[in-house]
Amino acid sequence: MKVSIVSGFFVLLMSVLSGCGASSSVNGLLFGKGSSTQRYEALIDKARIQYDRKEYAASGKTLDEVLKTYPASSEAASMRAYSYMGEAGLSFLDIVRVVAFSAKDAEELDAGPLKVCLTTKTEVTDKLACVLGVDVQNLTAAGSGVSNIRTISPQVAKLTSAIKMLCPYTPTELRVTGDARHDGCGTIRNQKEVLGGKGKFAWALLHLLEASILNTEVTRLQKAATEISTGSVDSLIGNISSLAQAVAATVTNTSGDSIVSALDNDLTAVAKAIGSIGNLPPSVTSGLDQLKSKLSQAGTGSTGTNTTQKSTAVTTNTKDKAKTAIVAKASEINAKSPEDIKKVCDAYAVMGGAMTDLTGVNCP
Repeated sequence: MKVSIVSGFFVLLMSVLSGCGASSSVNGLLFGKGSSTQRYEALIDKARIQYDRKEYAASGKTLDEVLKTYPASSEAASMRAYSYMGEAGLSFLDIVRVVAFSAKDAEELDAGPLKVCLTTKTEVTDKLACVLGVDVQNLTAAGSGVSNIRTISPQVAKLTSAIKMLCPYTPTELRVTGDARHDGCGTIRNQKEVLGGKGKFAWALLHLLEASILNTEVTRLQKAATEISTGSVDSLIGNISSLAQAVAATVTNTSGDSIVSALDNDLTAVAKAIGSIGNLPPSVTSGLDQLKSKLSQAGTGSTGTNTTQKSTAVTTNTKDKAKTAIVAKASEINAKSPEDIKKVCDAYAVMGGAMTDLTGVNCP
């Protein structure tokens, strides 16, 4: 990621927040006051203090109370979205650090996961995924699709809860048709105020964080396919089965539950939200477009602009590499048990391959 893109993203972040009439502190910019109702302001202030103390779950509880009493407050909904991100593992200040810190800045951080991720990863999206610490690999290797991942992974579940909570406050033109979390989420009647820059930026960040997580599996899948031919035939048999399940979870389009489909939806939501925040400098807009493009193409080897093209690229690349690895060990595979031979052939079929492709392998 070029420094100009990161800097542009940070400039946008701060300009959006500072334009909301809040105090000069970073968390003040995030959680500025916006109502004259005494009880409302008291609860908002309490949530802000809890957030400052990194008590994100407690801050979320307070904001849930606010939204129960004042359901039309998009200000409180925006704040709740940021507390959900804190619960997932990335506070607002952490996001600023990931986006804006140089390698030298990162070295000066106290020892911990944030420092490790900032000093060992290069791309912004990789740093975000690293800090969140979601092990997508084990989930897809077990055949989990996106809906499962959004339930099983505590971090992704928090992001999903935030998106569902914020969706009714979000203008319909910022929602993505086909994203189950957006479809039918309705609107808040008598909404107190239109979702402002802070809320739109939260909407963009929530989808960018999930996209960063899902993208790690797309790129890992390509790497795993490249490395599948290394090692013994026993390793190949085990790896090919796990790889086939990961391919199914990552690219299957029939249920709309694939990682590639969700990644595409997330990136569309990011682009819509950022595009709705007006008066952006051309350098910032260009930088964000590059970020979206880089993330959407990572791991697929495709310049395609839609989900089907990206899915096809992932499937074809992975299948071809798997075929090469299997054919290279054909004689060793044939010497294994009928069950092992069937396992290899079935795995290749899951990837969309034909048995006739596996020259020299005695598929049943």
